[in-house]
Amino acid sequence: MLNTIGRLAFFENAKMTEDVVYAFSDMMRYILRKSSQPLSSLGDEIAYVINYLKIQKIRLGSRLQYTIDVPEEFYTVKLPFLSVTTIVENSIKHAVEKRASGGSIEVRAHKKDKDLYVEIIDDGDGIAPERITSILRGDAYKNEKEGAVGMYNINNRLIHHFGHEYALMIESENKPSMGTKVTIKVPLKNN
Repeated sequence: MLNTIGRLAFFENAKMTEDVVYAFSDMMRYILRKSSQPLSSLGDEIAYVINYLKIQKIRLGSRLQYTIDVPEEFYTVKLPFLSVTTIVENSIKHAVEKRASGGSIEVRAHKKDKDLYVEIIDDGDGIAPERITSILRGDAYKNEKEGAVGMYNINNRLIHHFGHEYALMIESENKPSMGTKVTIKVPLKNN
């Protein structure tokens, strides 16, 4: 059905609509194909994030800037399903949408020793230290109507699959435009 809509947009010369439909279609295929699996490859996660960011860029225009610097050599490394996207979504919600000027998001990955670090960095106003603790403990989503369940779930899944030394890391200066860095750490050999 979505491919039919995409083709219609192509014939009507509606390039932006065509791009959104195809990006959304790829995202839905990924979710349907992988949703029953607790882990997915970083390559699949990055492909999903790229499609998600394309759609958000059309919606937010110049208010959203992003870069992705993830070497292909890490694409086979496994991490929790939709973990990168969930953090990117949070960055857009809290660091880009809330500011009239928008903001930027960077997704990057590097190895250190036997681990891979996937970092999602924004230039928003940051998170207070007590809020970070509340998010990671689960208090933030249990005591509020909105928010933090995604980050809490990612943290729990990382610990469940890889151990406590792989807990989600959130760093923030909690100052305007100083941003937040969220790091997913996973073992390089975890298949």
